[in-house]
Amino acid sequence: MSAAKRGRQNSISDDSPAAKKTAPLSTTSEPKNTTQVPVIPAKVFVVKHLIEHVSTLPEDGELCSEDWDDHFGLNWCVSVARTNNHLSVYIVEGSERWCMEGDIRIDLCGRDAKNFSVIVKFNRGHFTNYGCVDMLSWDKLAEYTIDDRLKIQIEMRISWMSKMGFNEPSKFDSSKSEVSDCILVAQDQKFHVARHFLATHSPYFEALLLGPYKEAKMAEVQLPGLDPYDVENFLRVIYGYQAINDQNVEGLLLIADKNDTPIIKERCEKYLLEESEKSIGKTFDMFLKFHCNMVGGSFPTINEKKVFQDKIMDEITTLDEYKEVINGDFERYDLAVAKRLLMKSAELLLRG
Repeated sequence: MSAAKRGRQNSISDDSPAAKKTAPLSTTSEPKNTTQVPVIPAKVFVVKHLIEHVSTLPEDGELCSEDWDDHFGLNWCVSVARTNNHLSVYIVEGSERWCMEGDIRIDLCGRDAKNFSVIVKFNRGHFTNYGCVDMLSWDKLAEYTIDDRLKIQIEMRISWMSKMGFNEPSKFDSSKSEVSDCILVAQDQKFHVARHFLATHSPYFEALLLGPYKEAKMAEVQLPGLDPYDVENFLRVIYGYQAINDQNVEGLLLIADKNDTPIIKERCEKYLLEESEKSIGKTFDMFLKFHCNMVGGSFPTINEKKVFQDKIMDEITTLDEYKEVINGDFERYDLAVAKRLLMKSAELLLRG
């Protein structure tokens, strides 16, 4: 993959879409003069890569991390190149089947908290890889290496994405118009839904579609920035279809967490525990990120919470799996989970 084919740098401020919570209900009967369409938060994740013996990389040489990180159902890795006696850094997506828009923050993490950072924006289009060409002069690279090792961290923020060639017929097309009273619109694709059914499962949609806002009186409600693929999956889960898979589960949890849709969160948690092939480390990471029951959620009884935690702890069978779960950040766990993880480490060490 030559540097000439890669995306190039654009400047951008380090802002991200604000995630709205449940809209407050008003005691007034007249619709407010504002619309309260859902603001879907950016899909944010971090990919890290440690390069050994970086000074030996020749001119026009390239290195790509061997391990691919799983985020939002896609595989990502870091690629670096030495071009024009400069360091170039990119993030690569493995499937090459998505269009995206967003921004990337690239950090070279040096000694004594000395970092070199660049933020680049990628516009809406087919995404294969993107990054910064000629990010840093090669003769300055030693300022950000430790024992000839370079630590790179890339924060990816995807504000819009669309799956190429997603042609599966919708379960919410015009054939459902007779049993619907509202149309949700994402990128010109229309989804025929029942207001009261959505409101039953989400306080956010209850306020949006039945509350004191203009959307309650509108035949069509726009969902800006949201991919029809995500909307289709979101609605299918609410309506009881078996729609959750390893590619969409993280995106579903993101929407469910930010837009207060407990039925989706509960079904995603069940899927991750019983059917998913994702690694135990990735499962733990999602439980933490989206405030799932494993890390402090509420259960009808204390015993049910213990059974839930026992099930996920039983999945950790090797020290490598344990290290993946900890991921260098023990402080992110609450006291109860941290205690159980310490007990698990002792068990694995004694087992040898």
